[in-house]
Order: sequence, then C-alpha cells, then structure tokens
Amino acid sequence: MDAGERQRWEREPNSGDTGGRARDDRTKAPAATGVELDSSTDGILVTDANGRIARFNEQFVRMWKIPRELLEVGDARAIQEQAAETTKDPRAFVARIAEIHESGPEETSDLIELSDGRVLERVSKLQRVGNRPLGRMWSFRDVTERQAADLKLREQREWFEVTLSSIGDAVITTDVNGRVTFMNPVAETMTGWTLAEARGREMAEVFNIVSEETGEPAEEPVARVLATGTVIGLANHTALVDRRGQVRAIEDSAAPIRDPAGKMTGVVIVFHDVTERRRADETRLRLAAVVESSDDAILTKTLDGIISSWNEGAERMFGYTAEEAIGKPVTMLMPPDYVNEEPAILKRLRSGERIDHYETVRRRKDGTLLDISLTVSPIRDGSGRIIGASKIARDITERKRAEAALLKSAEEFRQLADSMPQIVWTAGPDGTVNYVNRRWYEYTGMQPSASIEREWSQALHPDDVPRCLALWEESVRTEQPYQIEYRFRDQAGQYRWHLGRALPVRNEAGKVVRWYGSATDIHQQRLTAEALREEYSIVEQLNAVSRALATELDLEKVVQIITDAATRITRAQFGAFFYNRVDESGEAYTLYTLSGVPRSKFENFSMPRSTALFGPTFRGEGVVRIADVRRDPRFGKNEPYRGMPEGHLPVVSYLAAPVTSRNGEVLGGLFFGHEQPEMFTERDERMLVAIAAQAAAAMDTARLYEAELRARNAAEQANRAKDHFLAALSHELRTPLTPVLAILTSLTEDPAIPPALAKDLRTMRRNVELESRLIDDLLDLTRITRGKLELHCERVEVAQLVENALTTCRPEMEAKRLKLVRDAAAATEVITVDEARITQVLWNLLKNAVKFTPEGGTITVRSRVLESPGGRRARIEIQDTGIGIEPDRIDRIFEAFEQGDRSVTQQFGGLGLGLAISKAIAELHHGRVTAASEGRGRGSTFALELPFDGCMQARAAEARAAASPGSTPSASPFGAASPKRRVRLLLVEDHTDTATVLARMLGRSGYDVLHAGSVSEALAIAEREVQGAGLHLVISDLGLPDGSGLDMMRELAGRYGLRGVALSGYGMEGDREQSAAAGFARHLTKPVNVTVLRATLAELVAESKF
Repeated sequence: MDAGERQRWEREPNSGDTGGRARDDRTKAPAATGVELDSSTDGILVTDANGRIARFNEQFVRMWKIPRELLEVGDARAIQEQAAETTKDPRAFVARIAEIHESGPEETSDLIELSDGRVLERVSKLQRVGNRPLGRMWSFRDVTERQAADLKLREQREWFEVTLSSIGDAVITTDVNGRVTFMNPVAETMTGWTLAEARGREMAEVFNIVSEETGEPAEEPVARVLATGTVIGLANHTALVDRRGQVRAIEDSAAPIRDPAGKMTGVVIVFHDVTERRRADETRLRLAAVVESSDDAILTKTLDGIISSWNEGAERMFGYTAEEAIGKPVTMLMPPDYVNEEPAILKRLRSGERIDHYETVRRRKDGTLLDISLTVSPIRDGSGRIIGASKIARDITERKRAEAALLKSAEEFRQLADSMPQIVWTAGPDGTVNYVNRRWYEYTGMQPSASIEREWSQALHPDDVPRCLALWEESVRTEQPYQIEYRFRDQAGQYRWHLGRALPVRNEAGKVVRWYGSATDIHQQRLTAEALREEYSIVEQLNAVSRALATELDLEKVVQIITDAATRITRAQFGAFFYNRVDESGEAYTLYTLSGVPRSKFENFSMPRSTALFGPTFRGEGVVRIADVRRDPRFGKNEPYRGMPEGHLPVVSYLAAPVTSRNGEVLGGLFFGHEQPEMFTERDERMLVAIAAQAAAAMDTARLYEAELRARNAAEQANRAKDHFLAALSHELRTPLTPVLAILTSLTEDPAIPPALAKDLRTMRRNVELESRLIDDLLDLTRITRGKLELHCERVEVAQLVENALTTCRPEMEAKRLKLVRDAAAATEVITVDEARITQVLWNLLKNAVKFTPEGGTITVRSRVLESPGGRRARIEIQDTGIGIEPDRIDRIFEAFEQGDRSVTQQFGGLGLGLAISKAIAELHHGRVTAASEGRGRGSTFALELPFDGCMQARAAEARAAASPGSTPSASPFGAASPKRRVRLLLVEDHTDTATVLARMLGRSGYDVLHAGSVSEALAIAEREVQGAGLHLVISDLGLPDGSGLDMMRELAGRYGLRGVALSGYGMEGDREQSAAAGFARHLTKPVNVTVLRATLAELVAESKF
C-alpha cells in the first residue's frame, strides 16, 4: 500500500466495515489512537496485507508475554513462532494462521489452549477499504474462567436432572423446537410415557392437555413460552389426558430455560396432580367471582419503589395483606444485605429494560427468608412513558433446596459407596481412576495415595494385569461397558477372584464424562463353578465310554474300550482287565487286556490267582484301593514270588474293582496301578464303580449278541434243511398222485362206465384231489411261514370272486341238497386282488360251510361296500345253518391245525389249516377274516373284508419287507420273510469300531451299507448315491467331528427326502423333539438294543414308498 493508504489504515483500521457481531464488539473498528487500543481488555494485533504488524495494544503484550521491541520490528512470522511455543499444540497454531491467510475468510473464531492452562478465544476480521483488503485485525480474549464455568454448568445440569428425578412434582423439559428432552419419573407416571419413548417427540403429543369444562384441546404452553420467553401457567380447569386415556386435573407452570448468556435453550414445565384438591375446592371455586390462579406474588410499584397493588399470591408468599403492603416501599421485603438491589433495578426499569428471572432473596412478614425468581417489567402509560413496574415473584426455595441437594448427593454417594461390601471406584473420561471407596483400603491394606492407578496394578495378579489393562483401554477407547474377571491380592497376600464392571456416564451430547465401576468378590462362586466343571468333565468322560460301548458288540473290543477308558479316567499309569470267556464247546478260559503298556510286559507272567490281594476282586467283594501296596499285609504272601516278580510293572498305588453282571456273575476284574504312592482317590474309586457297571452291561450285551448269532446261524441251517425237505416231500407226494388223478378223470368222463361205478370213481377222484389240496395247504403254510407267498395283483369284480368259489363247491352243495341264498349288493364293484388266492380263501370258507352244514341246510352269501376314513372296503359274508362254534373256541379256529375240538376232527376230518391260511392271505392283502356264532348248533358267519387297493398295498409291503433286517423278517402271522431286494443305508458314525460292527451286522441282515465318518463325507456320499444306485435310509450319530447330525439330517431330508434313525446318548423328550424337527423318523438312545434297531429299520422300510 502507498503512504496515504497506510496513514488511513492507521487512523481507521476497520473503515468500510459497519457490521459486527452481536455477541461482542471485538470485530468492530478499534479507536484510531494507541491509547484507546490500550483501554481494551482484549489483546489486539493488526497486520497489513503483507502480513507485517501494523498495530498492537498493551493487553496483547501482557497476554502473550512477547517483548515490545520484537513487536515493533513488525515481523509477524517471528511473533507467530514465539507465540506458538506458548501453546499446547504449536504446529496446529501455526497451521491455522496459515490456513486463515490462505483462504482469506471474512471472519474466524476459535479457541487456543496455552501450555500454562489458559484458554484464549481468537477472533480475526478481514479489514477493507472499499472492496480492497488492507489487512487483518486479530483479537484475543481470556476465556479460561468461562470454560471452567461451562464445565461446572454441565455438571450442575447433571445433578439437576438427578434431583428432578426425585422431587414430587412432574417435570418435562423441551428444546427450542418444542421436542421433549427430559422427563422425571413423576412425569412418566402421569403421562404414561417413558423418557425413552417420549424423547424427541413434540410436547403436544406427550403432554396432551384439554379443558376440564369443554374437553377441547387447551393451549399448548411450550409454544407460548417459546414465543414469549416468559413464565406461564396453565389456564384454570386444565386436565391432562395420559397415554391410556385417563384424565386428571393438573396445575403447572412453564418457564424458559436460558443459558448463562440469557439465550433461550428450551422450556421446562412443572406440574402436579390436583384432581383430589380440585374436587375438594370445586364448590368454593364455583362461588368465586374472581380467582387468582397464580401461585406467584404479583405486585406493582411506582418508579420510586412504592407498592401500588398486591395480589393474594403475594399475601400467601410474604404474609402481608394488601392493606398492610400497599403504599409501603418495596424495600420492606428486602433483607438488609439486599436493599442495594432496588436502586439498580429502578435504574434499569427507567431505561425501559425488562428483568427476567432474577434470582434473589426476600423476607416474609415473620422474618423468614425466601429464595425467589423475580421478573420485573416496566409499565407504560398511553403515550409510552414509563410510569411504574410490575413484579412477579416465584418462590424457588424448593428449587434452591434441590440444588443444595445436588451438591449434597456427591457426599452421600461417597458415604453410600463406603458402606457397600464391594470395591467401588470412579474414573475420568480418559480412564484414570480418581476415587476408590473405603472397602478398597480395607481389602488391600493399602493407604490412601495420590497414585491409585499404581496401587491398583500392584494389587492385581501379575498374570491378569496385561489382559485387564488391554480390555480397559479398549473400553475407554470405544466407550463401551467394561466387564472382566481377575484376581486381587488381599491384606494377607492371598489372591481372590473378583468380577470387575464399569459403566460410562454420558452428557447430553453423548460424550463420556466419567466412569462408575465396581469389583465384586466371586471367589467362592468361581471355586464352585470349577468343581462343577470337573464333575461335568467326569460325566462327559463316562458318557464317552457309554457312547463307545453303545454299538460295539465284539467282546474283545468292548473290554479293550473299558480298560482304556478306566485307565484314562482314574489317571492310572497302567491298567488291566482279566475276564472269563466260554468257547463254542462250552469250555471256560481267561483273557486279558492291557492299557498304558504293551502286552509284552505281561506275557511272561501267569494269570492272577485268587490270592489274598486279588481274591476280593475275583469274588466280587467290592473295590480295593491301596495307597502303597508294598506296605499292605496282603502283599507278597504267595509262592513262588512272595513279592513283586522281577520285571513286573512297578505297582505302588493299587486300585481294583470286580465287573459283575446283572445276575451276580463275576465277569472279571479291573486292575490299575501307578509307580507313585497315594495316586488314587475316592473320586477315582467312584468313577471305577461307574465304569465297572457300564462294563458289565456292555459285556452282557456282547455275550447276548454272540449267543444270538449262534442261535440265528443254527436257525438258518434248520430253515434251509426244512425247505429242502418240503421240496422233496412235495415231489414225492405229488408224483404218484398225478397218474392216479389222470386215470380217474378219464374214467369218470367215459360214458361207458356204469353209473354205480362212475359214482365210486368220482368219490375216489374227490379224495385224491383232497389229498392234493392237503399237500397244497401244507406247502402254502410253509410258504407263508417263510414269507415266500407271492401275490399277483389284478382287477376283478366281487361277483366273479364269489362265482369262482361257488363253482368249485357247487357239486358238494348239490350232493347235500343245500339251499344257496345270494345278496350281491357289491357284485359289480371292482377291486384289486390276487384272484387265485382270494378265490382260495372264499373256497375255504364255503367248503367249511358245506362241510359243517347238515343236509337241507342253508348257506347265504352276501357282498357289500363299507365306507370308512381309511378307504373303501369290500365285505363278503358266508353264513350257514350248521353246527356253529362255541364262543370260547372262536379265537382259536384261525390257528394252524385247530378245528375247535377233537370230536369235530374225528367226525369231519381235515388238518385244520384252511382258516389259518385264509387269515394269512387276507392279512397279506391288508384285510381280515372274522368269525361269529351264537353257539353250538346255531350256525356260523364268516366274513372276508378287503381294501379296494389291498393287493397293491401288499405288493408294496413285499418290496419293503425285502429290506427287513435279519434273515427271517415277515409281515406274516407265522414268521418272517426273506428280503426280495436290498435296501441301501448310509451309516454316519465317526467311531471306527462302532461303525465297523454296525455295518457288518446290518450287512448280515440284508442291507447294503455305505459308511461316512463326518458330515461333509455323508453329504458327498448322499449326492453321489442318490443320483446313482439310490439311497433309502440314514442311520446317524448326532455328535460328529465337523458338525451336528441334526444339521446334516435337515439337509438330507430337505434336498433328497431321506428318512433316518438318530443314535444319541441323550433321550429326554426335548432331544427326541429336536431329532424329529431335524427330519429323523426315529430316535434311539445309546447303548442301542440291537433287536430294537432291527425292528425300527423294519418299520421304516415298511412305511417307505421306495
């Protein structure tokens, strides 16, 4: 700039700027002279457009402590560097100045923290002449006290909210937009809203007020306060309608909330329920012509301070009547120490200023002092001239008491904390512990010290310090709650477990302002939990043994599992199981298994004998536990060793238990040793008893399985021999009958044969046919018993079936002159059956009716259709007037070789097989044959009921029966059928021995078994087999190495529609429900009963449609 511009700059450094900030005048132009600059309380520095110093005042020199000589040189950069050294962050200080110069904003404002603890507010303003920038004026104000006051104000606000939560009146606050920011518990109760629900909502939604008289909405007080900035009360007869619709009369007042600068930041409404009082005062209120609704003291005064009016509120508040107060100076209400307030108030009134919420103290007539909030407004006449003032005084004594209570609560918190049995502490927002209660010093024995942090770390167990500090630092950084278990050292030097917790306390902005923490002694709970975990571990180990034994049927593997498990669980160094076996010839012999050592360690020694030491175990007399066997009187008393044999395992600690079956037989003995003394405890003894019981059950099962295998093999051999015999018998019986029957047929058809001879020939032919029929019945019975009776399904009318049987029996009926009655209601119905076999049934029933009905009797044949929820069924009844059946014989006549009694057999002949075969054929069709009779000589009624699709059901059952486990399964009443086809099973079991035995057993039972040891392997096999040869059923353990059998079954059932059987050690109702929900059709608990497993698979095969 030229010289003229510089002179103008020095005279008018802010010329061209007529604006300024409302909050202060630091950006307005400074006075033209240095003297006037020096009169400012702010430090001022002016720089020109080149950044050189143009002006500064004395306050700037004092504030920054920069030598005047350096300032007069005018080098702004040097001044900047020296000033930066006095700040907490010199780099940021210099960077901000550079940023301001570079961006050139009109005005900036920020705070600077100095290293000596002061806080300066920095304001800069761009100076112009016209549109041309001449430089920048910098002003600095010390706001250290204001910052401290702001912090104190925030703390006071927090205490204020705590107090409001405990007072009897309802309190609600809002922001300047009329939205709820706070509610105390009383307000929550009266409105029906919780603070969490109401926060952020408009006041009118939460504070729903109406006129008691009209029910119309009342004026919303928050909007009015925000508009007027004054304290207001509700209109008379105002009612609050809570969230539930309940209405209650209330009294309230609303007032603006202001910050220290007087700026309105929200509204507070204080109200209380006056329903009961309103009811009591209702009569008086109706009679009152004028009701002064305000509880505040309202009075007016002249500009000389003389009281000119006085309301009832003033009477109540100060105790003076209107007559006593009017005309008196208002200073009569002022305590001596407050009299000097009145001239200052009058001076402000004369200037037209309104005084809002001025808090002071006044005196009642009786001399007691009141804390009041005073609002004073000037009164003007018609011309606008101020002629007096109105005063509204509100008693805030209770509020002041509440504020005092807030201050008191800090001390009460300390007293409460000191009375608690837990260690209680607080920390600052940075995590520095600043308070611990008395319990800390009592527990640790440490003395109060300034370094609580150091003492805290010293009291922690060294192993716990790193993780405690790391978690605490993480909680402080993320502002999330802190919880951890650690060990504290007590006065005696013993460490005890504690549960440490800490919660952050946040301000309105959500910033953490402090932490509250506690440490609770949980040492005993921890010890209890560890004991429970140990017991749980024991139970799990026993369950593991149970699972391992559940499906293992090989006796040698069973005893090895037992020995290994018992050695592990009792923590023995080595163990042995000596047990007895019986070979196929019935000879007994002794075997043994070892664990912890190779068999070579025992091969050179004989089997243990029933000595004084071993005898109690082999006799089943209970557990023997010896701390040091070498000191036991029973040790070393027998030849040839009289002590520990050379090379024998170094047994010192000794533990043994018998394994006894359910019938009391001693199956063997478990023996365990350790080379150190006193290694076995009562716990090991209890565990060994439990394992011995499991061992006995598993060995019983394995021995039963071996016996079952031997019996099954013998039965299979017998069945094969019987089949061979029946085939040969059939051949030998039928062969000679064939030519005889052919000759008799030829002769009876020869017309040249005399009638008398022809009759004899026909008799001979019937008897040969009867013998053939008997052979057929015997073979049918055998086929049914062996499950080899096959059905050939076809559609046929009911009438045709009846006619087939009648045709065969008609000659005999005619010979006995029997009357036939037919009622064919279902004659034209078509059903699906094996025509030949159903004809055989009806022939058997008709033949019996003909046989047991005397000459001239009647046989009635009926057919009809039955409708039922299970589907349509055809019923064919054959009723006769024959000899009848005794009631106690009816249930037995369908048994093979049964005819009722011996007299019937002697009179009518026959083997008693026809009804048994008929019943079996009907049941193969999913039908039934029944008999009924009113007794001897009163005839009988036999009925055949068949489903319309019975044969198809039977064919499906045959296909499913082909997959039935074992060599002789059947749906027949006489026995089991051999499978016609092989069912493919997926066995999912991670225990190798269990999987091997189950696969071998199921394979022998007629199944194709695929094995998987994990979930992933099972899913892969299923995907391959379903698309290939097919997969029908799944058998799976639930606990697998890479996942749950439940999850696996859900996928197999959902993707492929597979059904399965769950094998689990858990069998409660909830476990079965989980299995069913996952898609398992059956749930079997371990140890699995082999017979039950076979039956279960047979049911699933029978139910399935593959």
